[in-house]
Amino acid sequence: MLFNIYGEAIIREACVGAETGVRIGGTLVNELRYADDTVLITNSDLELTELLKRVGETSEKFGLNLNIKKTNVMAISRTGLPCDVSYKGEKVEEVSSFVYLGTLITNDGRKRGDVDRRIALGKNAMASMKSIWKSSISNRIKLSLIKSLIWPVMMYGSDLWILDTRTKQRIEAFELWCYRKLLNIGWRQKRSNESVLVQLGIATPELIHIITERKLSFFGHVVRANGLTAHLITGKFNGKRPRGRPRATWISNLAEILGSSAAMCVRAARQRRISYPRDGRRSSE
Repeated sequence: MLFNIYGEAIIREACVGAETGVRIGGTLVNELRYADDTVLITNSDLELTELLKRVGETSEKFGLNLNIKKTNVMAISRTGLPCDVSYKGEKVEEVSSFVYLGTLITNDGRKRGDVDRRIALGKNAMASMKSIWKSSISNRIKLSLIKSLIWPVMMYGSDLWILDTRTKQRIEAFELWCYRKLLNIGWRQKRSNESVLVQLGIATPELIHIITERKLSFFGHVVRANGLTAHLITGKFNGKRPRGRPRATWISNLAEILGSSAAMCVRAARQRRISYPRDGRRSSE
């Protein structure tokens, strides 16, 4: 607890008032922190070097030293630009990805790597319970175990995913893979997905709907709180958009799901008039 208090004081003194950072929706963002996990954000190598220097000097005032060997730097861009940041003459190690609060962040700014990583963790969790799937326990209980023990492992951080066609296909394939493992169906048996769902008494795959509901719930929560997260989701970056087709954003994906504009989604969420029924029909009044 004492270390967290020190860390909070250091980051506040070093970053508050600094003009470096990324401006989103009119708000200057130059750091993210949760307990002792801190991320510094800037627009350039030079700005990041200066901000890192401020954090290091402030830490020394509090009697703490910045461990540069446990510090990494990453440039997020379409072109994969190199990043050159140093502290006291020592170059900070550059990485192409890192895990922050359980979520994989990559230098291309996409979430597909995180989806694949969570699916792999879910499959490992299924494999660790192999003896249960082969036991004489009823399919109803096995299905409950999958929903309560396996799916939460896979869905961690899923409310931040962009549900494009590929991601939906990967999620649905994982769900049906779990059902086949539950029923001990091998690939040589050549069973259709429909027959697997019928055997378990499931009308349609459910995981996509659950994740969509998580996205809507998270969106409504942060928009009504009207804090930094809401500005990050709904705000726009300064500058010009690069040439080429724009990437799908989290907010545009949500608007597509609800069949509405981003502004209408924000308005509906603030008035608690946004929902996504389990039958898949869109609702954003």
